[in-house]
Amino acid sequence: VRKGDHVVTTETQTLAEALQERGYATAAFTANPLIFGATGLLRGFDDLVSLHHIARREEPERLPPLFARLAG
Repeated sequence: VRKGDHVVTTETQTLAEALQERGYATAAFTANPLIFGATGLLRGFDDLVSLHHIARREEPERLPPLFARLAG
């Protein structure tokens, strides 16, 4: 996916969607701020964490609770 010209269509199932259908908890951790939005790459994830935003101190409180939930 580059410059918004390409997207994962709704007809294409993502790996996260397939795992989610089978009962797995899914989480995405990314430092790429461009992956968010209409790309379709993040469909099927229960939790989304932008390490870019955490590093910029925009969402520092999100990381520890998410790790605790995933470990539990």
